[in-house]
Amino acid sequence: MAERVMLGLGEFRFEIATAAYQKFTLNQSWRWPEQARINRDPALQFVGRNVGEIELDGLIYPGFKGGLGQVEAMRSLADAGKPLQLVDGLGRIWGAWVITEIGDTRTVFADDGQPRKLEFRIKLKAYGEDDLVQATIKPATRAASAIASATSVAEATAKLEALTAAAEALPEITPAMTPTALQSAISATQGVVAEVAQTVAGIAGEISGAINGAAGELRQVVLDAIPPQALQAVRDVQDAVGEIMALRQSVQATVAGVKNLPAALKRDVAGIDGALQLASFRITSSGDVLRDTQMTLSTIARLGDAAATRVQQAAADTAGSIAKSAGQIQALCAKAQGCTGKIVEKWEGWHA
Repeated sequence: MAERVMLGLGEFRFEIATAAYQKFTLNQSWRWPEQARINRDPALQFVGRNVGEIELDGLIYPGFKGGLGQVEAMRSLADAGKPLQLVDGLGRIWGAWVITEIGDTRTVFADDGQPRKLEFRIKLKAYGEDDLVQATIKPATRAASAIASATSVAEATAKLEALTAAAEALPEITPAMTPTALQSAISATQGVVAEVAQTVAGIAGEISGAINGAAGELRQVVLDAIPPQALQAVRDVQDAVGEIMALRQSVQATVAGVKNLPAALKRDVAGIDGALQLASFRITSSGDVLRDTQMTLSTIARLGDAAATRVQQAAADTAGSIAKSAGQIQALCAKAQGCTGKIVEKWEGWHA
């Protein structure tokens, strides 16, 4: 299972496997400037609220999970000088925020000087909206690239087709096989399954990065134009892609753990095949929702005024781009599942 995300800031994820925070502080203030009056007390006039500020305090044990690079990854984001989309673990979109301060305290040192305990603090400030043109057209253009390159997809497709051919070439595995033949079949099965997981997880990682990068650039005005069911579809695609990426670790555990236990290998391959089927189904359903959303928003954009058209079209382009990403990974999932399905068939005769 992929780790649950506590909070997403641009491409950075606060989670147990990276940097988990123990304290979340939100500060909000409102502006009431004084207006001087002759022979009377000053009057207060409400002119709006100040931008919000968030402070996260967390703790990392580098030897357990997270490593030493997480705080530096936050600093790299801050150095880029760009607003970042903030989304919490329940899917609530907080809008664009900037990093204003990062600090860390390192304690409990090992003999090589590396800390075993790292406390961090990061301060964020709400970015506020840009001019509408800047807030919609440029991010929508970037969102249009939220798909994997054609070359990467073609290479992955060709590799999965070759692996399917290798799966078809496997013998029927039965208890009647000699020990040598059985061990050869186990090794061949492990090799094919590992390559399938590596291939599909690699493309899933590329697509996930593209989706997160595109969504992270969008301003709140565009996100508000995307219907809730479409935003949920985006989250479902991201969750399914995360599960696909986690298959790589699952296969590594399978290859390392089964050794001479063919029954365990048969069971694990069937589980991987089922996970690919489920991911493919979830992504297909979400892609359909996003394509319908794109068509609806494009129609609305043609009927609105200039400002509304920019917002609606930006939202439509985003939905369409992520739908294309979903289509890419779903097609590759189907190819991968065709391969694992063949392997499952080859192992049907094993009942020991």
